[in-house]
Amino acid sequence: MEPFKNIFNSQYIDKLSEQLSQNYSSFKTEEFKRLVPSLKKLELKDRVRLISHHLQINLPSDYKKAITILIKSLHSPKNPNGIEGFTTWPLLQFIEDYGLDDFETSFKAMFEMTQRFSAEFAIRPFIKKDPDYCFSIFNQWVNHENEHIRRLCSEGTRPNLPWGMKVESIHNNLKRGIKLISKLKDDPSLYVRKSVANHLNDISRIDEELFIKTLHTWNTKKIKDERKWILRHATRTLLKKGHPEALAFHGYNPKLNIEYKAISFKPKSIKEGDKVKLNFKTKIQSPNEQEKVIMDYIIHYLKKDGSHSKKAFRFKDGEIETNAWNQLSKEIHFKAVTTRKHYPGKHFISILINGIESKKLAFTLED
Repeated sequence: MEPFKNIFNSQYIDKLSEQLSQNYSSFKTEEFKRLVPSLKKLELKDRVRLISHHLQINLPSDYKKAITILIKSLHSPKNPNGIEGFTTWPLLQFIEDYGLDDFETSFKAMFEMTQRFSAEFAIRPFIKKDPDYCFSIFNQWVNHENEHIRRLCSEGTRPNLPWGMKVESIHNNLKRGIKLISKLKDDPSLYVRKSVANHLNDISRIDEELFIKTLHTWNTKKIKDERKWILRHATRTLLKKGHPEALAFHGYNPKLNIEYKAISFKPKSIKEGDKVKLNFKTKIQSPNEQEKVIMDYIIHYLKKDGSHSKKAFRFKDGEIETNAWNQLSKEIHFKAVTTRKHYPGKHFISILINGIESKKLAFTLED
């Protein structure tokens, strides 16, 4: 698969140049295209920043005029060949880089652009500079008919937005974020609800007590299915940690009497890319014939400094027979991933059922 960064290539620059020159006769197309050789040497975000820099060089120095040109270059019924989707990112980067002194113009532009590609990154510096102004706008936008506008209110204010600028005022006032996204907790759009759930999940990593309190506050008698989905998806991190209150909230007994037996992981010496087999038996003593369980296998990855970090993977979520031994097995592909480096040496694996962990079993990753 071709790297995603290659979407910003010579063909993209040609299209962007065409759109801009149609709306700005003084646009220096050939000069703008000279950035192409430099793009090839850069990773994704640096490509976006470089394009933004060259937009600033070749568009009017007057920010309002430059933004008007960029908006006219967007895909619309009047401009069906305009810029849309992921390729809008450099235009939003331009707002992030050069628009902080003109909130009104920048917000109008982000309003238009987020309907083509989310303005979640571009809006972060504005929140950092003036959170009160930004939240006053968000509290209006949560009621907008367009799902992209509503989603931005949640996604743009996430405490731990991936790739996004860290904003202390968001971390230091999580309740303000909860008050905002509570207006979206029954949103009809799954796109919006996923963002709300991710926003809450971020909070669960920062303030578990506040998160649990929010779960109970949102869990009303006439709760809708859409909100139930949010509460479950938002709890995924604490469920993987075996958090007792999070487990109990979703109907998992965190005090089960669990026995583990005959845990095996074969082969015990592997190489990157190998497939291995995890086998074990478990028995739950209970007065009930079945118990609701959430079961993960946990790999304790060896880190560069010799310590280990835990990563939980879902194994089973549902009912299990009690008072009898259950034979369970799982094939695991120990393959390379871009988000984690595997170091040769001793790793461990364990089982977690409703927050109750088995003993660890060692295995070796060969160089």
